[in-house]
Amino acid sequence: MNRTSIYLFIFVLFTGCAKEKTPSECDTLYDVYKPTGFTNGQTYTKQDSTQFVYGSINPNNADEVVYYGGKHPNWHMYVYNIVTKQRTKISDHSPTHNIKWHKSGWICYATTDNNVYIVKPNGDSLTQLTTTGDCFTPEWNSTGEKIICFKAFNNTGNYIINRNGSGIEVVLTGGKGIAQPCSWSPNDSIIISSPSNDIRCINYFTGEEKNAPNQMSGKVGSNGECWMNNGKEIVWCPDNQPAILDFQTGASRELLPTCEKMIYGYPSVTVDGRYALFNLNIGGYVGYNLTQTKRRLSRIDLTTNTETILELPE
Repeated sequence: MNRTSIYLFIFVLFTGCAKEKTPSECDTLYDVYKPTGFTNGQTYTKQDSTQFVYGSINPNNADEVVYYGGKHPNWHMYVYNIVTKQRTKISDHSPTHNIKWHKSGWICYATTDNNVYIVKPNGDSLTQLTTTGDCFTPEWNSTGEKIICFKAFNNTGNYIINRNGSGIEVVLTGGKGIAQPCSWSPNDSIIISSPSNDIRCINYFTGEEKNAPNQMSGKVGSNGECWMNNGKEIVWCPDNQPAILDFQTGASRELLPTCEKMIYGYPSVTVDGRYALFNLNIGGYVGYNLTQTKRRLSRIDLTTNTETILELPE
């Protein structure tokens, strides 16, 4: 897979159709986030002063998030407590696609050099795990001892890396060796979105492969997925709509309506299953390193199905 194909893949992850709110709700939203400008047939908004992207919720504390934010060219990775308002800069790196916070306290991410790094939430113990230059969307296993990442620039599987950086193992997770972004289940199976848009689970230890029932559908990608700690449900974004999938029955329920140009992706969830955090793009066209819309983090209370769009400090 060449670099052009990778960038196209990334573009698909960030685009698509979404469910709609009522007209009055959308009018209110676009009073704030109204797209402006027009080029090459695409409506777009100029990038606003500060963007907040690639967020991950602390699995043990719903009040803490890690995210990548700032104004070009001053981008940094922060941990922020939405109650105490305390913000800690933990890295000057520029993460790509997602950051994942493990319940052990470690944070993993891939940077624009396409390598995987880990760091503690206070910024200590920053460690580079790979030098291959072809890693995207890293994800912890349940114990925090291993990381799986999408192996870019080829078509042969995913890397599994030990937390101490030793040993890079290549596994076939997508069926027919197609590499895909992954999420580890609590029993260390691997959940993926396969090229045919179904949801597939592969047991890392036995190699057994299973599709979620009734998920061979016309959904437009899942834009990332995340196991809930009960091992039975998955938070995902079919057609960029936040939803919860029952892996045993295949039933998927939408969490809330969205406007046409609200694009959700890359969820994370607390250990108790109360809150989920999503990356949210609001406005017009979103591409890879192109003019962007307003990009924010959405926190959804899964017990009340209510959303808070986090306004983080600049």
